[in-house]
Amino acid sequence: MTVKAEQAQQTFNDLVNSMKGRDTLSDWDVLVSYDEIQINALLAHRAEGLGLHQPLSWKKVDIDPVTEEERTYVFDVTLLKPTLQFVDTSNSVIITCGLAGSFHLQGSTKVKDLPSGLACEISTSLVNVAGEWHPEDGCVPSATDGDKPANNWIAVLEPDSNVARGVCIDFTKCKAALKDAGNTGGGGLAHLNPLICAFLEEHFTNVCGLRYCLAALSNHFDPSDENSQVLQPSHFCFTLIPGVLMMWIGLRGGSDSGTRQSGQTTLTFAPDSRAVSPIPEGHTASIIFSQAMMMNLFLKCEKIVPSAPPIDLALKPLDYFLTTNLLFPGEHVFHADDPVPSSTKVQSGLAMPRDTILTGNLMRNEALHSKCLAAIDEHRMLLSQTLLSPTSTKPTLDKLKEAFLSFPSHNILGDFFTAVSSESEDGDDTPIPDLLEKHGFGNLVGVDFFKLWGTSWAELIKTDDFVLLPEDDNLGSSQPQKVVDLRLFSGIYTVVQPERDRGEQFVVHPTLGSIRMAKKDWTPQQLYDPSSGKITISWKTGTEKTYAAQFELVWDAERRRLGMHCLGTVRENDNATPEPFEAYLRGYLPQEEVRLKNEEKTPLDKAYLYMGILAGGVTILHMFVTCYSTFAINKLKKKVKLLETELKETKTGIDKVKQDVERQVTEAVHKLYQQNERLVEDELERGSRAIKEKVEARLEDLVKKDPKLMDKLQDPSFRDITTKELVETARKQLEAQFPTIISRLVNSPINKAAMQDRFYNAIMTAVEKQAVSVKIGNEESHHIIDVLDRNPGEGQESLSELIVKEVLGQKEAFEAERQMMELVQRGEAIDFDMAQRSREIAIQSEEVDKAKEALKKEKDSVEKEAKEKKLEEARRKLLEKYGNLGKGVKEKQEVTREAKKKEEYSRRSRKELEEAKKKTDKMHERFAK
Repeated sequence: MTVKAEQAQQTFNDLVNSMKGRDTLSDWDVLVSYDEIQINALLAHRAEGLGLHQPLSWKKVDIDPVTEEERTYVFDVTLLKPTLQFVDTSNSVIITCGLAGSFHLQGSTKVKDLPSGLACEISTSLVNVAGEWHPEDGCVPSATDGDKPANNWIAVLEPDSNVARGVCIDFTKCKAALKDAGNTGGGGLAHLNPLICAFLEEHFTNVCGLRYCLAALSNHFDPSDENSQVLQPSHFCFTLIPGVLMMWIGLRGGSDSGTRQSGQTTLTFAPDSRAVSPIPEGHTASIIFSQAMMMNLFLKCEKIVPSAPPIDLALKPLDYFLTTNLLFPGEHVFHADDPVPSSTKVQSGLAMPRDTILTGNLMRNEALHSKCLAAIDEHRMLLSQTLLSPTSTKPTLDKLKEAFLSFPSHNILGDFFTAVSSESEDGDDTPIPDLLEKHGFGNLVGVDFFKLWGTSWAELIKTDDFVLLPEDDNLGSSQPQKVVDLRLFSGIYTVVQPERDRGEQFVVHPTLGSIRMAKKDWTPQQLYDPSSGKITISWKTGTEKTYAAQFELVWDAERRRLGMHCLGTVRENDNATPEPFEAYLRGYLPQEEVRLKNEEKTPLDKAYLYMGILAGGVTILHMFVTCYSTFAINKLKKKVKLLETELKETKTGIDKVKQDVERQVTEAVHKLYQQNERLVEDELERGSRAIKEKVEARLEDLVKKDPKLMDKLQDPSFRDITTKELVETARKQLEAQFPTIISRLVNSPINKAAMQDRFYNAIMTAVEKQAVSVKIGNEESHHIIDVLDRNPGEGQESLSELIVKEVLGQKEAFEAERQMMELVQRGEAIDFDMAQRSREIAIQSEEVDKAKEALKKEKDSVEKEAKEKKLEEARRKLLEKYGNLGKGVKEKQEVTREAKKKEEYSRRSRKELEEAKKKTDKMHERFAK
């Protein structure tokens, strides 16, 4: 089969369609795939666990080019978060690490910082390694494993042995190079590059070696569990395509396990002769099972129900395989999407076009990790080997952070929401300390959680009198200060500059630390900026824009708002001049800054994030701050009251100019309000939907009272009465709803106008600002209701009338279509009955013919008279059946005519519905302009 050289990522449905009726695994049993975003999340966790970020110090000697004398340089360097990139379809990879630190000549007190943005590129490869799997070290290579084959190499896993095959980064033969070094050229630091690179190559070779394992396959099994024995892995091979690592697995007893041998091969995932990614859009990992394996091991037909496919998954062996045989660094496991569809519609997590595809993510899960170790210990006991046991560490803020981000595997997040919901308004008897105690984090009660973000309560809130517990480094973040866990800044951000991108959104993923922008996920790189002492996060959206920014917490004392700020630069292309780039966590800025483009389609749509609560504005920051604030909420209340008192004292004695300031702000509000066309239109649509729901509810009430109401609507006089009643309902709802809508609209320009008028904030109290808002809101509400409903213009229908037309048109169309379907079913029943009667007529005709023949042959006068009566009776029955058939024909004609009427009625109602919608949209658009 000829395979086209493409590696396109398809939608879930397109990928499923390309797999229909095809063996997509080339006689292998399982294909596990995950992308660079997922790989880099694993790599970051692995680097932290293996101490990659620990400070490095070394000395190197070189020759002074001027004096030709030896000199010794002393380096103090920290490696930042690593990112991995596949070079091509071979096993070559590039790992990029930011560098932070300093250097000086030995004996000199003059210390120089490494340049801002300095990074090293480690060129190496992925290899297929044999060894043992250990919970802390991952896949430890065997001492006798001299060969380390690359991709497209089949490895055999021998039975009854403690063996694993791992996909590891081979640092034993790596090459280092510096990039983006700023002033390294032109005689600056250029001559030191070889000294730095030589040490890094030596360091990665000796310290890292083969310890960076991205994933592994183990042949461990529980000897007491027959399900695990039938799923023993027997063969393993990995391949690469740009952005995706694929692991091919053969199982003992699989379709080709008896003939497949160790050696080089060529594997491509090409279901329809095109090489494509086995991971659909919107997902970071997938597993594909062959049809033969699923039929033999997982599937059994038990029952057929209307709401689900006629198949139940035998989850026990599948769960064992995903949590025990597939191994990832640390407590990461493959967390599959729910494999049981909730309906018969296409689900984005499970499909069976022939082979079975299951999407999912790699997640941290300490509970499943312990389950994995227990199963491995069962196998090691069988082989009389030393048992493995998970290490226990003291709970830290980092551990608490990981627990929150492991939802739903770890339920502290669910308990947190329950605790906050049950918290009393005065903050007494808060259950947060009990929550932390319940989940093993009782020692963190009272700890300054802001330490995770590299700051403190006193530094951020600018107070130094609110410290609950002494500082304890053992409870703080385990990461060095020069490494940022970007997941701490997870959330939806709104861009405020550059101006052309204002209102656009991007997402920092809460578990992967990736950045979703322009409908794709990007792996950021961390670079140290010695001028600010902070980490710069850099990412590039394909071949287009390049961003470099710093994330930090921000506090607005006046509004008492805590948020997150992203500040840096953006370049449109490699040759463009950097422009200022700035974004804030959504909800932090006043409303006027959030003029969102395409707000109805946020970057979290299409099931991208498993933690959908981000869409509601809840981030890891909000969770920790809520926990922290509840420890001494009475002190916080006292602090807030003090600030409010001081604020009021500074705004007294200037009442004489307030009316003039109010007038100026009102004028500015009207100008800004008129310019914000899109926001006005969105709010009008939202209000119209609320009114429509109210009218629909009222119509349903009327139908319940009079089930024949929909039929009566065809009477013009009755329709007019019902329409007037519904219009009155819509009008009352409009007058109740729109003041709230307008108040949301005017708050944005009011805040904007207030910031532009230097007197406004200086002299207006909060109550007076609210009064201005209410006054302008009432004026605008009266205006909008008047224009849209009371006086829409000559020859124009009011908004209430148009909404009622929509509701009635939709209801009538639905009712007509329902009745039409009933008539169709009735017609089908008549057709069936007529067919049955036709068969009866045919049979009766045969009876008449038989009676005729019998009468013709009869010679006896007595018998002949009897047979004449029998013939007469047969003819009577035949006529009767013909009569019944005629009635059926007439009934079918009547049903057909009625169905056509209903079809025409439905078509007319749909047309009126669409016309009403268009008029409503035009009204919104016309008013907004």
